[in-house]
Amino acid sequence: MKKLFLLCLVLGLSSASFARLNPTISLMSPMDRHSLFVAMVESADAYQAAKHTKKAKEFYRAALEVYPIGDQAHVVAQKLGIDLDDEETFQQFLSTGDDAFKNKKYNTALAMYLMALELNQPLDLYKKIYQTYYALGDTERANFYQSILSNDMKNDIDNNMDDPSIIDADYTELAYESIADIDQPVPYNDHKKEELIQAFDDLI
Repeated sequence: MKKLFLLCLVLGLSSASFARLNPTISLMSPMDRHSLFVAMVESADAYQAAKHTKKAKEFYRAALEVYPIGDQAHVVAQKLGIDLDDEETFQQFLSTGDDAFKNKKYNTALAMYLMALELNQPLDLYKKIYQTYYALGDTERANFYQSILSNDMKNDIDNNMDDPSIIDADYTELAYESIADIDQPVPYNDHKKEELIQAFDDLI
């Protein structure tokens, strides 16, 4: 959390906005984060078109806090003169997840690990995810991620890839499909998304 807070400050967000938004954001699934990111970028574009430059920049910055991943995030970062480093972002999510796990904040740890998975898929990360699901008592999902680390799959990766730390594309696709279906750290809907956007709008 501390690292995300520092990142937030670097991006120019106020501590008040971080305190108001981050407790909910930190528990969101990647899919929900992306949905909120898109909504905030759309709001920023609308403010930009209306010549409200300051509010537009605040929403662009907030969008990057929510989902600093993918081509669209890099485009937003360029508008703000920020250079996103995917490896650094991956390490930040991973480190925050590890800290949360050590402090037994397993829902937060899970959400951070799933965000890290959006950027890179090392086998060790799948291990962290299944251990977190076990800690949460969700053995079904834990077993799915543990199966990714099975000996047969590991042997397949070792025999067919130059870098055995990166999982095979077919398994990655399977994992992403399963994440889309089952990985929802907290319930989330469009109404809550609108509340978050309105809360941030009120703050700035």
